[in-house]
Amino acid sequence: MRKAIRQSKKTGEADVSSSSITSATDSKDYEKRIRELESENEAFQKEIKDLKNRLENASPSAANSAKKLREGYIQKLDVLEDQVTELKKKLDVQSQLSTRWKKGDEVSKQTDLEIMSLKAQKVQLQCKMKLESVQFRLYKGSLEKEVLQLKREKRRNEHEMNKLLTSNQRLKMVLQRKAEEASEVTKRIRNLLESRRTSAQRRAGAKHGNITSTQYVENEFEVTARLHELCSQYEHLIEEKDKEIAKLQEEADALKQEKSGYPSQDTDDNMLENNQDMNELKEQMVMLSGLFNQMRIQKLNHTPKDASKSSGRFRSNLSQLWE
Repeated sequence: MRKAIRQSKKTGEADVSSSSITSATDSKDYEKRIRELESENEAFQKEIKDLKNRLENASPSAANSAKKLREGYIQKLDVLEDQVTELKKKLDVQSQLSTRWKKGDEVSKQTDLEIMSLKAQKVQLQCKMKLESVQFRLYKGSLEKEVLQLKREKRRNEHEMNKLLTSNQRLKMVLQRKAEEASEVTKRIRNLLESRRTSAQRRAGAKHGNITSTQYVENEFEVTARLHELCSQYEHLIEEKDKEIAKLQEEADALKQEKSGYPSQDTDDNMLENNQDMNELKEQMVMLSGLFNQMRIQKLNHTPKDASKSSGRFRSNLSQLWE
């Protein structure tokens, strides 16, 4: 019995000393401890019942000792009941703390998840910003390249337009010079025709036929040679002009093909005028060559009368041509 009391005291002291330490232990330990104390309490109650039965059967001399033991057991039971109530209170507090801890764990987990999602969104936004910045730099670089290319094309177009204008101006000057040369040739031909007319009038006004048919033929051949020389010069000028105009036309066509988006109305008008002038000069050249061939054929089978008639027709045709 005393050993049991000592053990209960030791356990009670251990419980009291450990009550301050086990405030943070698990609820399972508290429940286990409560069950142990309840079992000890039941054991003590059984012992008390046994002792009561013994006291009833015992002598009066042992009544005092039994009473003392009873009081000791009652005190021990009170202490044990107090410990049980304290342990129950601690168990309730621990259960509340555990529930709060669980709720806190859930809240902390939820906050951790939110933090992780925010971090993931932050990383995603940073990657998106980097990607957009790279795309913007590439787009800006491409735009700058396009602007530079457009500026280069603009300068090249201006250069080509200036080149076309200069070539057009040069073509105008060439046409003007060729027209002046053609006018000079026409003046020479007119002067030659005038001299031919005066010589014919002199031959017609002479009383005696000083000029023989051979001299007339020689004069006609001289006139024909001079006319042939003038026609050859005129043909040479026309050929040079054709070459220059063809070259300028090729350059203009090439420029038009390269820069079809920049048509020039003035250039087209000038080219049209030049083509018209060239066609007129070609027509005149064809007529001159035809007249020259006709005169040469007639000179092969010439007589003084036929020569005078042919020369008269030739002069009339030339006068009509240059008028």
